[in-house]
Amino acid sequence: MSGGTVAPKMNTAIYTTNNKKVPAALTNFKSGTQGGDWASDYISKALTANPTNYGTWAQFKTAFEKQFIPPEVQQEAIKGMHDTYMGNQEFNDWYQDWSHHTQ
Repeated sequence: MSGGTVAPKMNTAIYTTNNKKVPAALTNFKSGTQGGDWASDYISKALTANPTNYGTWAQFKTAFEKQFIPPEVQQEAIKGMHDTYMGNQEFNDWYQDWSHHTQ
């Protein structure tokens, strides 16, 4: 779920509102897991709102990332990426070359 504010790639004829998109996404979390417990809590909060409100897709995405992708993990991933060699080049040099050729 990372990168930009891209809407989910779902059947847009069916999932036309946030109150359809977000609960559909929440049904993919396995019951009895950390994710399932989080999704259940998210659903409970949405259903107790009057009227029922799951929030926007962006709000859901932010809540998901806050719950499951702690900042220190993101920083470690970024550092690891930048410390990785692509062939015989450091990532930054490789990425600059790659970016130049993709334009």
